[in-house]
Amino acid sequence: MVESIQERTRHRYSTKQQAAVLALMRKHVGEALTVDEARSALGHEGVQVGTTTIYRSLERLSSEGGVVQVPDPTGKSTRWCLVENADGGVCLACLRCHRVFPLACEGLERFVRHVSADHGFAVETQRTVLYGYCESCQEELSANN
Repeated sequence: MVESIQERTRHRYSTKQQAAVLALMRKHVGEALTVDEARSALGHEGVQVGTTTIYRSLERLSSEGGVVQVPDPTGKSTRWCLVENADGGVCLACLRCHRVFPLACEGLERFVRHVSADHGFAVETQRTVLYGYCESCQEELSANN
């Protein structure tokens, strides 16, 4: 997925700030960041980028399929994540560590076909995020109980 982002962004206009946002997302592949977290991380690198510029850059990358927008199920800040090999499909988002994983699964594809055929509803897989706990966080939660 990272190579396809590079290909898509190679021939378009990009400011230094937009390039810095993309570079940050590449450093945090699989990690979902809020706009404020991205601004703070860039600031620690000595790069000053405004909140609006970060938001617009992430929106642009999302529309190009390079970054997944992960709505917070509690209604807090939306998170953004560059996910390798997501191919615009369904992602799994850990509620504890905020890691995001692509899901390529024949079982899911059968489910989507079932929902369409039997319920007349077309699932938009490019915007589908399933929330839960990754294997590492499940182990840590179990150990703490």
